[in-house]
Amino acid sequence: MIYIVLGMHKSGTTLVSQMLHRSGIDMGDGFEDGGGYDDGNQWERREAFLINLELCGCSEAGYYSLDHYREIRGELRDEQISEMKKMIRNCEESGGDWGFKEPLTCLTYPLWKRVLPPHRVVGVYRNPIEVMNHYRVTNRRPAEAWRVLRAWSNYNRGMMEAVREGGRDCLILRYEDLMRSNTDFSRLEEFIGRKLEDVRNPGQYRARAKNPLFGPVERLMGLSPIGRPSNLLGELEAMRVETLSSQMLDPMQGQGT
Repeated sequence: MIYIVLGMHKSGTTLVSQMLHRSGIDMGDGFEDGGGYDDGNQWERREAFLINLELCGCSEAGYYSLDHYREIRGELRDEQISEMKKMIRNCEESGGDWGFKEPLTCLTYPLWKRVLPPHRVVGVYRNPIEVMNHYRVTNRRPAEAWRVLRAWSNYNRGMMEAVREGGRDCLILRYEDLMRSNTDFSRLEEFIGRKLEDVRNPGQYRARAKNPLFGPVERLMGLSPIGRPSNLLGELEAMRVETLSSQMLDPMQGQGT
């Protein structure tokens, strides 16, 4: 089975990818030599990252996460399809389960979906204020607050759409729960259908759900087509509860994958 991990930057996708990889699902190469998250090891399949950069029209040298926030649609060029199929073919040759995590896939997933074989989606989201703080947004950087919340909203909308379209082949997790309790960890195990290696480290959960810029910037966003992030967070919470309920009603989910 193929597993695609979707989520905004700084939202727990690295943790999910690491757990899957350590549990026998090939999420990429060279991770074990890259140190921890604080050393820059993001547990991303590099081939998927480079393809996403191409889809976004960006070079690796000039890439900064918040510069890219619009969903990418349109037609795939033949060379782009060829690169996608090449990556898929190389991953399939191992004969086992595999997948990839790369946040830009929230924006490019409609294109990937056209080329990928049958697969499953794991979405993970995080409180937007905590994400703001990870980007070091302070009172002196109001423009950066807007950029973070704009990206957070668009990435999570893309992830939500993928989950809606995928139905029972999708799971949505909340990073805070994944770090603080076993509810979402157990749900991920059930969805994957195997015992997961628990690599959670409470010391790496540096959370602060307060930021003086969130309120005023969010009110301004409510006047724009983007809408209020708090409303979107409510939709994410409702979707997580819905997938949680469907898992409880379907004890066979995750088996035989």
